[in-house]
Amino acid sequence: MNQTRPYQELQFLGHVVGKEGIKPDSEKIDKIVNYPIPANICDLRGVLGLFSYYRCFIKNFSQLADPMYELLKKDVVYKWTETQQRAFEILKTKLTQAPIVRYPDFEKPFLLYTDASLIGIGAVLAQKDGKDEYVVAYASRTLAPAEKNYAITELECLAIIWAVKYFRHYLFGIHFTIITDHSALKWLLNSSSETANRLIRKMENNSFRI
Repeated sequence: MNQTRPYQELQFLGHVVGKEGIKPDSEKIDKIVNYPIPANICDLRGVLGLFSYYRCFIKNFSQLADPMYELLKKDVVYKWTETQQRAFEILKTKLTQAPIVRYPDFEKPFLLYTDASLIGIGAVLAQKDGKDEYVVAYASRTLAPAEKNYAITELECLAIIWAVKYFRHYLFGIHFTIITDHSALKWLLNSSSETANRLIRKMENNSFRI
């Protein structure tokens, strides 16, 4: 009787799926690492598309890639500088060091890390296996024009609200822990501003501790 030997890993759409979790396909990553400097907007769109496909493996992807996306803006002259080159190299390095993104275990508590800068906001959804912490997912985005007028404390609060909404399919209906800058929390809980009140209202249906 023939017995089928189970696969330990499976390559699927540029990813390697295994029993521990998901990671980028090393062959695809090698191609990205060896990608030449984009000579024009067409080349840049191509490489950013490749990077973006694996953004779930890169912490703060949007902020890191922002200098390259700047060249895609209307009325911006295409000029590749040291700033873009540095972003290009950092993203390549991050991909080669990308962790295995583990499958969520809904029997274990979730940890939600958030942060913000004047460029964008980001989040990491994590869990613990004993004392070891592991990544379930990364998420990030750049700021909208109006959000660039926010103070950094407001941005930290915005990051919390956005991250909870982004990961709602993991967090809805369960208790979780938010890990963020303390001053942001102090502002959110004590401020009477309309911005703070609006952010608090968006969190009312969630159960969490900080």
